[in-house]
Order: sequence, then C-alpha cells, then structure tokens
Amino acid sequence: MISNLSASYLANLTLSDPVLGVQHYAGTLSPCAITSCSGAPRWRAQWSNTVDFNGNASITATAYYTSPMSEVSTDSGGILGNCIASAEAGSMPGLYYDNSPMLCRSKAIWDIDLTGQVKILKHLTLYGNVLNVFDIKPPFDPNAAYGLYNFNPAWAGSNFIGRYFRIGAKVDF
Repeated sequence: MISNLSASYLANLTLSDPVLGVQHYAGTLSPCAITSCSGAPRWRAQWSNTVDFNGNASITATAYYTSPMSEVSTDSGGILGNCIASAEAGSMPGLYYDNSPMLCRSKAIWDIDLTGQVKILKHLTLYGNVLNVFDIKPPFDPNAAYGLYNFNPAWAGSNFIGRYFRIGAKVDF
C-alpha cells in the first residue's frame, strides 16, 4: 500500500493598487481581474491511497479538498471581513431583494476519485476510472465566476460534471 498526502497553504497574496492601496486576497474570491472571481483558497489538499498487487494490478482512491473562501471581492470595492458593507458597496452579485448577501463565505469543496488498472499481457494494460465516486454536487456559490453559474467552476468543476466513468486500454510498444 502506498499513501501520499500533499497540501498547500496560501499564506499571503497581496497586490498594490494606486487607488485602493494594498489589497489582501488570500482566502477570498479575489482578485477578480486575475482569477475571474474563482478565488485564491488558503488550503488545497490531495490524499491518495494505492493498493498495488505486485505490479500486475492496482487500485487508487484519491480525495481532493479546497477550503472555503470569503465571498467579498475587495478589488470591486468590498471590505474584507464585512460582508454587509460589501453588499451595500455593490461588490457582491449574490444578493437578496433587500440587498443582503446570500452567502458571505463559501463551503469547502470535496471530490473523490477511484482508479484501477490491471496488466493483461506484457504490453497491454486495461484501466478504469470512476471520477467523483460519490456524485458530490458543487456547493452553492452565487458570487464565484462573476455570479454566472452559482458554483465555482475553477474548483468545483468535477462536482458539476458529476459521477462519470472512463475505461480504456494502454498498449506499450
């Protein structure tokens, strides 16, 4: 059995603007001009576990995680840490009829994939994948990607697609 865990933490992401001053973006949907309002999550992680059968077959389960983010878009006039004032400033597209924000912080994004392969002959390997095994749906995120999709396509795209299967063969010459 082989286990691999990798994680990244975005400690700081700032840009200086002559009008707005120093803007802090780590853990937010900003900077929209660079990320298309898909954000800069603080934490991303991937954990895979593989069971290998003497090089003749293997099965791998991989879990992916993206941390929640602030929905405030500071590069559009939002105030980090103040969702209500950001909504009043018009920097959040996801608003109720009374201009109160629908969501101030996104939810975590998860995905789990399963991959298997078996060597049939010396030069022939069959493989199969079940991607998004548990058919996890993308969390509601009305502000991501300029509010176009109601989910974050950059980080939750595989959740939007849903569970799907792939099978194939690999031939080595």
